[in-house]
Order: sequence, then structure tokens, then C-alpha cells
Amino acid sequence: MSSIGKIFTIVNLVLAAAFLGWAISALNTANNFKADLEKAETQIKTLTASKDGQINELSAKVANATDALSKAISERDGFKAQNENLRTEVDSARRQNEAFAGTLSALDANVKTYNEKLDSLQGSKDRAQAEAKEALTRLADVRETLQTKELALRDANDAIAKAAADGEEMAAKLVAATKKAEKNQTLLAQVVAMTGVSLADITAQPQIDAAVLAVKSDVQPGLVMLNAGKDKNVSTGMTFHVYSGSTYKGSVRVENVQATMCSAIVTTAVPGAAMFQGDNASTRL
Repeated sequence: MSSIGKIFTIVNLVLAAAFLGWAISALNTANNFKADLEKAETQIKTLTASKDGQINELSAKVANATDALSKAISERDGFKAQNENLRTEVDSARRQNEAFAGTLSALDANVKTYNEKLDSLQGSKDRAQAEAKEALTRLADVRETLQTKELALRDANDAIAKAAADGEEMAAKLVAATKKAEKNQTLLAQVVAMTGVSLADITAQPQIDAAVLAVKSDVQPGLVMLNAGKDKNVSTGMTFHVYSGSTYKGSVRVENVQATMCSAIVTTAVPGAAMFQGDNASTRL
């Protein structure tokens, strides 16, 4: 082989070796690039997923923020309306306060007037209390007197009840006494005629005044209760004449004497002039 041929052969070998080295280097580079590419794709996918998550999160936050903004705007509008209402109420309250201030001044004047009237009424009250105390004292005295009279009336009613129980016996005694009185009257007339002594001197008895406490007409000839008894020296058989003012109503004779009262039977009754509680009675007219 010629020298040129050898040179070309060597050159070809060198070139072939260089190409092989380059091919090997290129293959290694390609393998490294592929690995880097796969790594880059993986990173891109990871970043894409992360960005999508962030985007979704941000979208949710934006939606929440939008809702919050809408709610805040609504609340702001509500607060604004409330503020207007409160301002209106404040203005109204201010006007009312001014009116109340005038009313308060008038009330202060009224209170002063009322206090003056109260002082006057207190004085009247003190006087009224003193008068009431005095009236209560008088009332106590009246009640005591009334109680005494009620006790006397009770005793009178008891006496009337006793006399009513003895009514028939008294009626029989009255008949007998009437007959005896008529006989004695005849004898007395004879004595007066024979002696000439005044009848007034014979029959004189002390002056005793009384009042009729009760009258019981259903017992014949009638029963009368008088408020004079042993305390006025009343004795059985005394005759009381009953009258009211200038009207003479008849006479009664004492049958039963108690401490402060007596019971008597009617001996003379004036027609049309009935005896009643409250009439006057006297042993002499």
C-alpha cells in the first residue's frame, strides 16, 4: 500500500475513532438529556399539580372573600340604615327632652304648690286627729252610759218577763184588789163623812217622779215597768199617775219593787190614751 493510502487509512481510523468517541459521548449526553427531561417533566407535573391546588385554594378564598365582601356590604348598608334610624330617634329624643324640660319645670312648680298644700293638710290632719281623739273619748263615755242603760233595760225585760209569767195571778189579785178597793173606798167615804177629815190628808204620799221603761198590754189589765225602785223609796201599793205632756193617760199600782225599778198594774186607763215607753209617771200630779 502506498504512503498516501496508509495516511488515508490512518486518517480514517483516527476519524472513525473520533466519531466513535463522539458517538459514545453523544449517546451519553442523550441519555443524560433524557433523564433530565424525564426529571423536568416530573417536576413540571408536580409544579402543575401544586399550582392547580393553589389555584383551587385561591379560587375558594376568592369566593369566600367575595361572599364576605357581599355580606360586609349588606351589613354596611344595614348599619347605615340603622344609623339613619338612630339619628332620627336621637333627634326625636332631643325634641322630647326639650319638651320634658319644660314639663319638668312645670312639675317643679306643681310640687312646690303640692308641698304647701301638704303642709296645710298636715295641720288640718293634726287638728282632725285631736278632734277624733276627743270624739273617741266622748264615744267611750257614751258607750259606757249605753251599757249601763242596756243593763237596766235587761233587768227591766227580766222583770217584765217575770211579771208576764205571773200575769194570771196578778189578774186574779187585781180583781180581788179592785173589789177590796171599792169596799175600802166606801168605808173611806163613810170615815170622811163621819170625821170631816180631808181625803187629801188621809191619802197623802211623797212626791216621786219616774219614767215608763216598758208597757206590756197583752197581760190584762196591763203591766207597766217604771225606772223608780227602792232607791227612790217606792213601796208596794203606791199609785203612779201616767201622763205625756199635758195628756193624762191613767194610773198604775206598784206590785213588785226592785233596786232601781218597779212593776205596776194598770188600775185606771183613759180611753184613746194608751201608755207607751217614755211616758212620765208621778205619785202626785
